[in-house]
Amino acid sequence: MRNSRRAVRLLAGTGRTHAPLELRSDHRAGFRASQRVLDLGAVSVWPTTFQPVCFRRTPKLIRQSDPEGLHLSLPLSGALRAVRSEGEEVYGPDSLCVVDTSRPVDVHAGDEADLHAGVGVEVPRRCCRSPASGSTKWPGCG
Repeated sequence: MRNSRRAVRLLAGTGRTHAPLELRSDHRAGFRASQRVLDLGAVSVWPTTFQPVCFRRTPKLIRQSDPEGLHLSLPLSGALRAVRSEGEEVYGPDSLCVVDTSRPVDVHAGDEADLHAGVGVEVPRRCCRSPASGSTKWPGCG
C-alpha cells in the first residue's frame, strides 16, 4: 500500500483484530503494507506484509481491553524482536513468536532494508490448555 494514511489505518485494524495496540514506524510517509484477515470463528488468521514497525501492548491498553487471547506470529521473511519484562527474544522464519494479550510487550517487526512478511493467528486462551495439562482443545473452543 503506497498511501501512508491507508497503511496506518490497515495496521491500526490489526489492533482491533485481537487486542488494542500502539503502532510506531519511522516509515509513516509512504508506508507500504498489505493484510488480509480470515475470520474462522473464534480464531482469525491474517497474512501480512509491511515495512518495519513496532507493535506495543501497554499496561494501560490491557486495562482498557483484554480479550484474553494468544497471538501467534510466524515470520516468513524478516525478524520479530519481542521485548518483555523477562527479556528480549528474536524470532525468524524458523520460529514462532507467542504473545499473551494479558501481558505487556513490544514487538519490533522488520529491519530498515526489507519488508516484513508473516502470518498471524489470534486464538482465544479458552481454546488452549497449558502444555502442563498435556492437551489442547479446539472443537468449539469452549
